[in-house]
This record gives sequence, structure tokens and C-alpha cells, in this order.
Amino acid sequence: MSKEFPLLQSRKFWIVVLDVIVSSALFFGAKYIAPAAFDDIKFVIGVLQAPVLLLITAYTVQNSVALANK
Repeated sequence: MSKEFPLLQSRKFWIVVLDVIVSSALFFGAKYIAPAAFDDIKFVIGVLQAPVLLLITAYTVQNSVALANK
């Protein structure tokens, strides 16, 4: 399985997928369920993007160091 679909074994890929799902749910939930909170939700999504990108960067650096040490 991992040789056929290495992307499915990637932590970075699943973090991005989770980020897209959470951001989409928050966005559309605020837009259609609570329109008054729409601006607040857009702010929360923007704030959540930075830690997600830092996590992906940390995994990338960790993987790069591990590959360099092999």
C-alpha cells in the first residue's frame, strides 16, 4: 500500500486535508448557520493557518534532516 500510494502515508498530507476540512466547515457553517459570526470565523480561520503551516514546515525539516543523515 505505501509503495503504491506514498502520499497517503504522509503526515503533511493529512494535516493539509484536516486543515481544508476544518476551514471549510467553519467557513460554510458561519456563512449559512450564523451569518452574524461570519467575520469572526474568517478571523479564526486566518489565525489557524499559521500554526498549521508551522507544523507542516517542522515535519518537512524533520524529514529533510532524517534523509540527510541516512
